[in-house]
Amino acid sequence: MVVFIVFSFIFSQSIHPSFAADGTSSACADTNITGLSASASNQIFIPKNVIDNNFNTLWSNYGKGSWIQLDLGTSKNICSVNIAWYKGNERQNNFVISTSKDGSTYTKVLEKKSSGTTLNLEKYALSNINARYVKMTVNGNTQNDYASITEVRIQTTSLNQPQQTQCSIASIKGLQRSASQTGFPSSNVLDNNLNTRWSNYGKGSWIQLDLGTSKNICSVNIAWYKGNERQNNFVISTSKDGSTYTKLLEKKSSGTTLNLEKYALSNINARYVKITVNGNTQNDYASITEVKLSIQNTSPPTPPSTPPSTPPSTGDGGGTGDGNAGGDGVKMIYPTASGGETWFFNPTKPDDGQFDRNGAEISKNTDGSWHLKPGTTRMLAFTKSSGFPSDEVRSSLPTYDYSRLAQIGYFYKPTDWKNVEITMYVKVLSTAGGGDEISLVSRSVRHSTNVHEGCGGSSYHNNIDFTNGKFKFKKEMWHVNYDIKPYSGITIGSTMDKWIGFKGIVYNLPDGSVKLESYVDKDNNNNWQKATELVDKGNWGNDMTHCNARTDGAAITWGSPMIIFKSNGVTYDFKKFSAREIVPPV
Repeated sequence: MVVFIVFSFIFSQSIHPSFAADGTSSACADTNITGLSASASNQIFIPKNVIDNNFNTLWSNYGKGSWIQLDLGTSKNICSVNIAWYKGNERQNNFVISTSKDGSTYTKVLEKKSSGTTLNLEKYALSNINARYVKMTVNGNTQNDYASITEVRIQTTSLNQPQQTQCSIASIKGLQRSASQTGFPSSNVLDNNLNTRWSNYGKGSWIQLDLGTSKNICSVNIAWYKGNERQNNFVISTSKDGSTYTKLLEKKSSGTTLNLEKYALSNINARYVKITVNGNTQNDYASITEVKLSIQNTSPPTPPSTPPSTPPSTGDGGGTGDGNAGGDGVKMIYPTASGGETWFFNPTKPDDGQFDRNGAEISKNTDGSWHLKPGTTRMLAFTKSSGFPSDEVRSSLPTYDYSRLAQIGYFYKPTDWKNVEITMYVKVLSTAGGGDEISLVSRSVRHSTNVHEGCGGSSYHNNIDFTNGKFKFKKEMWHVNYDIKPYSGITIGSTMDKWIGFKGIVYNLPDGSVKLESYVDKDNNNNWQKATELVDKGNWGNDMTHCNARTDGAAITWGSPMIIFKSNGVTYDFKKFSAREIVPPV
């Protein structure tokens, strides 16, 4: 008897059998990729990203006719090509699939448009084409001429003996848990979303899944939060009646993957599956993003639809996901980059080793928010890896030369925030001395005229004016020399004495320009709308050469270890500050 295990997530290998007249089955399964090539690619969005099992990364290139090719090593019978398109739920891609046995002569086997409805893998079936090379040529999409693909799977066929039984993903009828951390309920392990999780603090924390009736269980499949960073100590137990339990497995997770890990069982017959977590190698949290139970059945299963895989951000209070909420409950416009730096304001302990009030007078309100007294306020947040660098450290970096910074890409470390989403919720109570604005400042390292002629002050400012509800951008070419754009985008009217959310987003584009976007949650209901946007194409400003940029209007393309919450003479209450390194859209 051959047992085929089908996982509900596309990053696991899937097998889909079809049956021949003689009773043998032709199994269509993911095959190994031995080589990759492409017509071209952006230096960040390289070809290998399409096979890294990470939906935060992508291969991308600008221009119709851009192509990427996968090498199977030898000629195989190809039954399908499965492609996950970047922004695949927003736009249709025009593409051609061609195959070759020798890498020289190609046959076009499919010309099609993607659905434009999903971020998941889309399956394009082929008639068992025998080939070694599979080339995907993209001729633009309904938004632009970029070719952008997040993941590719090639499935090939092989002959197997007659199939008797299979294992498929079971429907879960009920959930119980020992307890849950606020904001991380047990239901999150069944929502097909790797951005959410069940979490609870303390060894012995457990979660239990109910199959409704006793069934033959083939495997328990668990995706662990931060599963690529730490090992979890856990026990799997089962029960038929919810009273008497049998311990079946005591194990450590691998500590190497964010994906589902399969823990095979010997067709155990049970109704309840309990997973008890006894801490991990970093702390005593029990944190699970997804659980799937595979049960034995007698009919070929259909894999359920699968969400994009988005690794969680650092910290048990963090989270990621395009349009999903982070650990502070605030929706994210763009997903956090895999391994990217994050910071979330800690309302219990603001001085967390990343946040620097920098002389600002702040105090906690009775409702848990914080109050800022008026002044010349420059509150800072640093990347965790920067080690909270002092003014002296930030004044003595290897270079402040803009041409050199454009080459190396950062002021301090490769982990500096570059493509960043900054968020704040504020209630402005009063303004004084013309200080009607708050700025979210990025890509600067030291605002001092006495340090390298002000060249640590390169920065972008996303601005909101609370008295008139308008938005604009500023570019600080050096400290102090600004080029200020006029108000643009929407106008929401005065927001004085009311809570609103404001986001400033800055990211590099593949062509070397920089995109700035501002978003607002004007009704304090986590419903974000784009307020305004701007692209710095290297023609903004007239004095970047003061710090040896190649042109007077050169774009600020380098990262920085800090961001700034800036205001002058503004009194406000605040909460839910954050900064995250994001995956920029293309």
